[in-house]
Amino acid sequence: MEADSPGLFRDAALYIGEIENRYLTGEVRRRVIYHLYRLPQVTINNEKVLLHDDEVIDIDGIRIECFLVPGHTWGHMVYLVDGKYLFTGDTIWFGADGGYSFISALAEDNKLAVKSLALLEKKLKKRGLHPLFITGHIGWTDNMEFAFAHKNELCSPFKKEPTTPMRFTMPMMNLTIPKKRQRAGT
Repeated sequence: MEADSPGLFRDAALYIGEIENRYLTGEVRRRVIYHLYRLPQVTINNEKVLLHDDEVIDIDGIRIECFLVPGHTWGHMVYLVDGKYLFTGDTIWFGADGGYSFISALAEDNKLAVKSLALLEKKLKKRGLHPLFITGHIGWTDNMEFAFAHKNELCSPFKKEPTTPMRFTMPMMNLTIPKKRQRAGT
């Protein structure tokens, strides 16, 4: 999709949240590593369909609900497909002991990310939904309690406590594991 890519999806329409699209137009620049670094602007020339919070769209008979969950980015959205599958992107990070608000160093606003995660849980429970949670990086779960186990906590790659989810999912980032074991992935 990116203008400088090989063009595999050059004719595909891009469904993107209206707020998130501000990164593509250059109105906003993505900041990471605790706001110390700005990512370069991405250019995508594909046709765009701008989405809004609580909007429901139908693509070839597939019902997709869009929920705004800002924090990781200002316009971050999750997508509930047919009421069964929740694609969370970078909203939730699963550790061995449950879900956390995504990696703190990569968020635009950590407090907002935690608040958004709690509101998402509330919205799903209010509707009696128990979807399959599919994350952008860490896999999936069908256990809502597990998914929201640490909804009020940030996943921090630099904590030394043994409950840090990074310890179980990214050993190279865990400061308590000796360097030799980190490289071996054990």
